[in-house]
Amino acid sequence: MFDLLQKKARGWLGSLANTIPHTCAMCRAPCRSGICPRCREQYFGKPASRCRVCANRLTSQTPVCGACLRHPPPFDHAITATDYVPPVDQLVQSLKFSNRLGLAPSLAELLLLSIREQHPPNIALPSVLTVIPLSPPRLRDRGFNQSLEIARPLAQALQ
Repeated sequence: MFDLLQKKARGWLGSLANTIPHTCAMCRAPCRSGICPRCREQYFGKPASRCRVCANRLTSQTPVCGACLRHPPPFDHAITATDYVPPVDQLVQSLKFSNRLGLAPSLAELLLLSIREQHPPNIALPSVLTVIPLSPPRLRDRGFNQSLEIARPLAQALQ
């Protein structure tokens, strides 16, 4: 019973939080999307040279990193919006642990922009998006699956 009340309170507080002016999850400047234009430009605006297979940063001019050449992964292509390093990691942490569900559409938008920039023209876009499932206890505790919250607007944008 207490868990149900706690979930309802979290949902109500989350709805209330959406009516309060937003701040950037990275620098705390006022903004409406959860990521201010300055942080978008600084952390997501400059595409890095990345391996076309695993999307890790490249240190040379080759299109595929040495690790993928030595041991090809079981997939053809990966795309990333940025590296998971401070302060960018705060975005995911805020979504997952601070109930900032409003960040999910912004993260989906950043992924969509990366897909449009990095997707090879000779490869079809995916026809299915899959989310990473949470364990039932984690889903109960958190009240939502963050990867599903990102995938929904991304899937809609990709049709």
